[in-house]
Amino acid sequence: MPEFDTDVAQPVEAPATPQPNDTAPPPAAALDALAVRVDHAHGLQDIDGLTRLHADPQTPPEWRARIEDLMVDLLAERASQQGPPEEAPAGGRSKGGGPELPEEAATRDTTLQRLSKMAVSEKVRLALFGTREERFLLIKSVNRIIATAVLKSPKTNDAEVALIASLRNVHLDVLSTIANTPAWTKKRTIALNLIRNPRTPAALSLRLLRQTLPRDLQVIARDHGIPDVVRRTAQRAVAAKKQD
Repeated sequence: MPEFDTDVAQPVEAPATPQPNDTAPPPAAALDALAVRVDHAHGLQDIDGLTRLHADPQTPPEWRARIEDLMVDLLAERASQQGPPEEAPAGGRSKGGGPELPEEAATRDTTLQRLSKMAVSEKVRLALFGTREERFLLIKSVNRIIATAVLKSPKTNDAEVALIASLRNVHLDVLSTIANTPAWTKKRTIALNLIRNPRTPAALSLRLLRQTLPRDLQVIARDHGIPDVVRRTAQRAVAAKKQD
């Protein structure tokens, strides 16, 4: 019977690498640091700071819910001071939005009725965290705090901002906020919609013209629905580029 050499070293298996536990709660030190940051932002009434903390993937769900409540409370207080607190948002589709189906109109009217009966804090919460339809109606609120809260919503994407930038029945603060946010104005469609929106302040449109592509300048130069100063500036820019 063959003998085996028991002195030969046997391979040693490497210890298994511990896998991170996604469900494990954050360390107490991390929660303490988060609490300090949240309290600091809340103390400064820094809505943008709270928004960033809310969007942080490291923020636990229970803290995200708490941050939502703080954001709603701060904005609701501001909205109550701005008034009118109980206005119903404007309904209907924006120009160029296409025909509205009967069932869509019925749903919109129902949502409008529901919004009209809500308190300011409820409208603010929906502006921040509501459905696309609710946010689209609330962006037209005459209360600038409620309207601009839609732009702070983590659900509002670039496509929605591009649509909002073309609306002619929104508060000026909505258009100004979009125009003063570089992350949005670097998007061609958003910038072009702002410029071609006659409600956008001319000073903001003129600033955006500096980054406009030549082919878009030609479209703007022929647009008689915008302020004359914006159209004429675009015409001069087109003429200057032809001479180059």
